[in-house]
Amino acid sequence: MASQIKPTYFGPKAIFDPYFIPPALLHRKSEEEMLSTILKDSFLDNFGANILIKGIKGVGKTVLINKTISDLKIKSKDNGKDILKLFINCEGKNLEEIIISLILNLEKTEEMKLNINFLLNLTIPRLWNILKLACKKCNTFKFLVFHNIEEIDPKIFKKFLRFGKEMKISIISTINKISINPELNFLSEFDVKKRIDLYNPSQLSDIIKQRFALTYPFNIDDSLSNLMVDLVAEYDYLRPGKCIELMREIYPIIKKKNGSITSDHLREQCLMQFDSFSLDEFEIISYLTEADILIDIFLDNLVNYFSNEYNYYIDLVKLKELYEISCETLEFEKNSSEFNQILQNLLDLEILKESKFAIKYPNNIRFFYSIMQTSQLKTMIDVIFGEIK
Repeated sequence: MASQIKPTYFGPKAIFDPYFIPPALLHRKSEEEMLSTILKDSFLDNFGANILIKGIKGVGKTVLINKTISDLKIKSKDNGKDILKLFINCEGKNLEEIIISLILNLEKTEEMKLNINFLLNLTIPRLWNILKLACKKCNTFKFLVFHNIEEIDPKIFKKFLRFGKEMKISIISTINKISINPELNFLSEFDVKKRIDLYNPSQLSDIIKQRFALTYPFNIDDSLSNLMVDLVAEYDYLRPGKCIELMREIYPIIKKKNGSITSDHLREQCLMQFDSFSLDEFEIISYLTEADILIDIFLDNLVNYFSNEYNYYIDLVKLKELYEISCETLEFEKNSSEFNQILQNLLDLEILKESKFAIKYPNNIRFFYSIMQTSQLKTMIDVIFGEIK
C-alpha cells in the first residue's frame, strides 16, 4: 500500500481527543449554517438565545457545536472581540455541582480566587447570586453549552434558560434522545430546536476516511472504512461516535503496520465492540452437516479467498467464479439456480452479509463481507466434512 504524506495531518488526537474539531464538518452544512447564523446574531446583537440540539449519542452534536463556536471565535477576534464558551456535562451532576462548575469556570477567566470549600458550604440561593455576580463581572460574550440535559429536572433547567435570557447568555443544550420524554415540558422555553439525524452509509464512510486522513501520515484503504461502516450499520447506528471508538481499538495495529490491518484482525477487533453481535454456530454446523461435497469445496474456496490478508469484500462476480471452480473440480454441471440458493443460504446463516456500498460501483455490483473469522469457518468445514469423508 503506497504511503503519502497528507497535508491535513493532526495525529492520534484526531480520534483520541473527544473535543477534537476537524477542519471541515462533512454532510452537516445545513445544521452548521443554522447554528452559526443564530449564534452570530446573538453575539453581534448581544442577546441570549436558547437552542436545543437533539439526537442519539455519537451522532455529532458536540463536534457541530464546538466547530461552530470555534469558527465564530476566530472571526470575532479579527474584529477585536472575544467569546467565552462554558461547557457543562450534566450527566451525574446535581444542581449544586452544576452551579459550582459554572462559577469555577468563570473564576478562571476573571481570577476571582474563590475557595471551593467556601462554595460547597453555601446554600443554592447564595450560589445563584455568586453566579450572577461572576457573569456580570465577566464582560466577554458567553456561550453556555449544556450536554445531556435529560439528566436534569426540567423545572430546574428552566431556571438556567431564564437565567440565560436575563444575563444575555446564549445557551446551547444537547439531549441524547430522539423521542423526547413528555416530562421534559420545558421545550417551549427554547427559541430553536434542531434534531440531528443519522448519516447514510456513504456519508459516514466519508467521515471515517476524513478521520483516517487526519490521524495517519499514510493512506488507508477505502475498503477498511467501508467495512467499518457496514459493521456499524449492521450492529449499531450510523453514527460517527461508534466508528471512532472502533478506530481507537485498531489504532496500534494500523500504526505498527504502516496503514495495514488484516481482514480477520479487523473483524475480531470490531465485533468485540458490538453487544448485539451474535452468530448461530449451531445452525451453521447443522447446515454444513446436511450439505453435500459441492458446498464443502465452495466454502473452502471462499475461506481461502478471505484468508488473503486484505480481502475485506468479495463481489458477486468473484463469488460465481468460486462456485464455477468448485463445480469444475468435481466435474459437476453449473447451475445458476443452485448458486443463487447457496448464496441465499449463506446470507440467511449470516456467514456472508451484503455490503451497503453496491450502488457506488458500476452496474450496481453486489459486494459481500464475512463476519466470521476464516479460521473459525475453516475449522467447522474440516471437522464436519472430515468426519463425512
